Amino acid sequence: MMTPVDNAVENSPEGRYNYLQKRACCTIERTFGVLKGRWRCLLAARELHYCPETAGKIILACCVLHNMCIRAGIEGPELTEEEHQSERTRQVPFETAASSTQALQAGRRARNSLIQMLERNRR
Repeated sequence: MMTPVDNAVENSPEGRYNYLQKRACCTIERTFGVLKGRWRCLLAARELHYCPETAGKIILACCVLHNMCIRAGIEGPELTEEEHQSERTRQVPFETAASSTQALQAGRRARNSLIQMLERNRR
């Protein structure tokens, strides 16, 4: 769940990171949209709240089942416009710890490490 760097200069290490982060984010969002279309339990309106480990297992199971459906030629349903709108407007509450200064600084350090690694591998 990496975030872009604000006001990054194009073709700088941060700008290149932002480009890759945006592409990855779009891919993930499209993937979640496909999975939500097939597995309605993933829709935010269902309000299934689990710890991160359990939520990860549910998503992994949905991915495996989705791939099995693709191999079997089973088409997945599309989200309705109402479901799309509900997903777009749904706000997921952030835990207090996620907004703490300490967590924010740790996230920025992780992002900076990723930017440095991308730059090293670019050459």
